[in-house]
Amino acid sequence: AEQSALNWQALTKQPRVRGVRVLLTPYDGSFVELRPGLEQAMDLHRSLLRLQVENVTIEGSQVTPRLQGSCDPPSMMASCGGLLLETEALMSPLLLWGYSKEALAEDEDPGAKIAEAISMRQIDLGIAGTALADSVVLFNRTSHKPDSLGAIMLSYSLDGSLEAEPAVVAWERAAAALFEEMASRQAVEG
Repeated sequence: AEQSALNWQALTKQPRVRGVRVLLTPYDGSFVELRPGLEQAMDLHRSLLRLQVENVTIEGSQVTPRLQGSCDPPSMMASCGGLLLETEALMSPLLLWGYSKEALAEDEDPGAKIAEAISMRQIDLGIAGTALADSVVLFNRTSHKPDSLGAIMLSYSLDGSLEAEPAVVAWERAAAALFEEMASRQAVEG
């Protein structure tokens, strides 16, 4: 596997992608109201962007792995010290609001926005609409438009290069610990 990664990087001059998928579903497998569900997903996304790991040593240097790099203005590109390959390395329905909780709050009908984006398959031969449709499960409980959320997937494309592996693994472990903490907190509250 290591030789394959080296060959890939030598041939393409690009690191391999290391995909991280976060699937959010209600505990009982049913659904939640759409807006609160999207807000919870947005909160988790923001938590993942802020998540950083202290005291990781790579090639003798201390680094602080995090998704978002340290450039000014903030950038998520690996060249700024972030783990994401590029700004397009995020994919989820939250993209429709620019990953902004404020923009989501201003949207009068988020269900209609998602439904419209999924149906707009003619824009890029259906690639974005299909990817979006595959990352969200909506229900129409009270009207003809989506008003409930059954599942939402957040996808992150991280730097899969051998050089970044220790930082990415440390960040993934911290993210897993965050998920466990959130789940146990939710179990106590719910």
